[in-house]
Amino acid sequence: MSITTPATFPRVLQQDLLTARLDSAPLDTILSRVNYAWQHHAPPLVNVAWLSAPALTRDQVYEFGIEPSVDGLLYSFRHRWYTTTAGTMTITVEEWDGGAYNTIYGPTGAATTATTWHLRTHTATVAANARRLRVTYAHGADSYWPAHLLAVPAPATTPAAKQPSGFVAFDDAQYTTPGAPIHAELLNRIKASIAAVVSDRKTMALSLVQDSVSPWVPAEVTYVGIYSGGPHMAVGRSVASLPGNAGKAVLSLHFKGYTSAVPITNYRCTVRQVGATHSGSAVSFDLDGAWQTGSLTVIGETPGIEVSVSNPDLSGGETAVVQALTGFWTPGA
Repeated sequence: MSITTPATFPRVLQQDLLTARLDSAPLDTILSRVNYAWQHHAPPLVNVAWLSAPALTRDQVYEFGIEPSVDGLLYSFRHRWYTTTAGTMTITVEEWDGGAYNTIYGPTGAATTATTWHLRTHTATVAANARRLRVTYAHGADSYWPAHLLAVPAPATTPAAKQPSGFVAFDDAQYTTPGAPIHAELLNRIKASIAAVVSDRKTMALSLVQDSVSPWVPAEVTYVGIYSGGPHMAVGRSVASLPGNAGKAVLSLHFKGYTSAVPITNYRCTVRQVGATHSGSAVSFDLDGAWQTGSLTVIGETPGIEVSVSNPDLSGGETAVVQALTGFWTPGA
């Protein structure tokens, strides 16, 4: 027998259920949905619009926290950038496994043309134990502007063996061999496998990421990504995307920031929900240059998120940098 993965969502028509039939077609169609979910459920592991100055003539290195599938999936990466002058764009993607960075794509270069938007797609497997990605764009002295990166699950096949997430594929031999389970048990197994896939593949719901080597500091807008002096300043506000979330949800946050203040404890970064409806939850991080994690409770499908920094000593002259903030959502959590 075989494991079949539909190319499109398998539908069961009303007449298939109402008409008495001697074959297994309606049940087979319903059960095959678990295999479809394995290959086509693709919430973004990465969905980042880089905080970057236009017309750059130096390398950009973006480093940020991730929460990949425990199944060690293949992901499809889509890089978007704009070039003002022609050159060669070289892209490298690395993953942090807890001890070192390992290259999973590149360095791969390709020619670019002037005054053009470019898109590069590629695949790479992200290890289950990866906790950060580092993406490097190199365009030499030729002016460019890195804009966006999207990475979504893209498994090429449906595995026969049970996966670490708990997913078990549907094989039509499951109801034709002696001692096969009854229909109710089959349906319960499929429901459990689909739930395992949804829970395992977390969605990047919010992000603020800038160059980890030379963060962008626009001269006329000192509050974008960077803040100097004063008691409190909002770095920025945005909206997280939690499709279908009706009540409370918990976002898992990854953060890195630093400050020139002495002592560094004079600065803190706070992330909270804002708007007419909010949870009242907030989480604060040290600006000590170390990677940190935290959780934030939010309400609704599109919660407003504010990121701010504070300097209680009011001495001024110091600088605080929010280098990377990413937030992940597990539906139902």
